[in-house]
Amino acid sequence: MRKYTHMDQETLSFYNWQFEQEQAERIKDALKRADSGHLIDHAKLKEIAAGWCKIEQSKLDEVVIADHKEARIYWSDGAVNHLQHMCEHMATVWVLHDQPDSRTSDAAESHLKNVLSTVELIASYPGVGRPGLVKETREWGMGFGRATIAYRHLLGEIQVLGVLVSYRKWPRMKSASGSWADRKSLS
Repeated sequence: MRKYTHMDQETLSFYNWQFEQEQAERIKDALKRADSGHLIDHAKLKEIAAGWCKIEQSKLDEVVIADHKEARIYWSDGAVNHLQHMCEHMATVWVLHDQPDSRTSDAAESHLKNVLSTVELIASYPGVGRPGLVKETREWGMGFGRATIAYRHLLGEIQVLGVLVSYRKWPRMKSASGSWADRKSLS
């Protein structure tokens, strides 16, 4: 983990650029793996994710937008691994800080529900996101510190390629206009 306590603006900008490049490479890898068929169905993800958070699967079966035809959702294995890591990390952090077990599952459950509801919203409205930094992808975030989903809409499917946190990735999420939106995709 990098410390940003006593860095000048140039060094901080370099680290942010470097992190952006690493994230773009992960998304590119996820695209390649998706193209070769390494995808996990959304329903299957919910089933296994309930185990990570130690909650009932029925808590994850909420529909975001009723009466709207949704695209089928598939997850890249990298996005699934990252989501699992985040849920397990949240549980570990709460245990290390001697928090009650109910708060442990609450934090992980809340994060997981946020990610799933964001993806289900995207499936309902695939064009909701802005063009991603990687060519042929889109991204959508639900606010500061919340999930930013990198995805691709292909042949009626939403393929989730990455789960990012908005303050760590593309912090200018609030506005799609200006120089950030005009940047060319990395490819």
